[in-house]
Amino acid sequence: MNPIMMHPVLRPSQCSSYSALAGATDASRTQSGFSGKENRKPNHQGYSRVVVPKMPLTPSPSSALHWSQKLSVDFLCATTRKCGVRLLDIKMGKKACLLYPDAPAFNVTPTSTVEFRILWPGYAHLGYTTRITVLHRDGRPATRWDLAREILSAYDAFLERVHHSRYVYDAPTWRVSPSFTSADLKLLSISNYDGHLAVFQADVEIVSRR
Repeated sequence: MNPIMMHPVLRPSQCSSYSALAGATDASRTQSGFSGKENRKPNHQGYSRVVVPKMPLTPSPSSALHWSQKLSVDFLCATTRKCGVRLLDIKMGKKACLLYPDAPAFNVTPTSTVEFRILWPGYAHLGYTTRITVLHRDGRPATRWDLAREILSAYDAFLERVHHSRYVYDAPTWRVSPSFTSADLKLLSISNYDGHLAVFQADVEIVSRR
C-alpha cells in the first residue's frame, strides 16, 4: 500500500537526506565538531549530520492497530521552506518559524491520539513512549504547531530520563552528553514507517546553538 504523504508535497531537494536522530554525543565531538566515520560530513555549523539506526518497533500491549496506512507529516521551516524546525524555536513559542502552523497535522484521524516513541541507540531500556493528541475533544484536528509542541515535550521528558539515569550505555558513539537538551535538535518529520503502523517516531537532527 502506498504511503499517504501529508500536504504540502515536497520535492526531493527540499528535504535533508539525513532522516533520523542525529548523533550529538560526547564520544563523537572534537574541538571542530564531530569526528567519526567516513560517511559523516560536517555541516557549516561544525556538527555532523548522521543517520542514527532505528530499532524495530512493536506496539504497546494496550495499543490497537487503528492506522491502516503509512502516514508522514513534515515540519517545514517558514523561511527556507525546507524540512526542519528547531525545537528551541518551538520552545520559545515562535509559531512563525513553522510553515502552515495552523494546518491540520493529519488529514486522517481514526483515533484521537497516536502512540509516539523515542528510541536512542545505547539507551534501549530508557525508550520513551507517550500518546500524542491528533484530534481534540471538541472535534478540532490537532495542528502542525500542536503536534510540534507535543513532540518537544516528549523529547524534554526523554532527555530528562537519560540525564538522571545511571545506566552505562552500550553504544559509546551515541552517548548523550550532560549538556545535551532538546534545544540541540531540529524536528524534520513524524511518521509510522518504522515497523508498526500504530507507532510513530520523529526524524530529528542535531543543530548547534546560536
